[in-house]
Amino acid sequence: GKANITKRDLERLRPSSFLNDALVMFGLRYYLNELESRNPELAEQFHLFDSYFYRDLSQGCTGESYVKVQKWTTRINIFQKKYIIVPINQE
Repeated sequence: GKANITKRDLERLRPSSFLNDALVMFGLRYYLNELESRNPELAEQFHLFDSYFYRDLSQGCTGESYVKVQKWTTRINIFQKKYIIVPINQE
């Protein structure tokens, strides 16, 4: 995946600032890309969900939250992965 970082996002790297979703995803994707170049077999064992996955999943205990995230796994079998990363960025 691709992560777009804006000038405003970079300001959040200053001391006493909090990271936002874009920075968290950038860092995780960067790490996984580095891992893939060094150890492709290990990198294949990971799946990284977008930071919005948890937000959609956690919006209630009804079937509605399941419907929202159901599409997130249509192209990948997460049960074949050893590591699932679900970033959680809340206030």
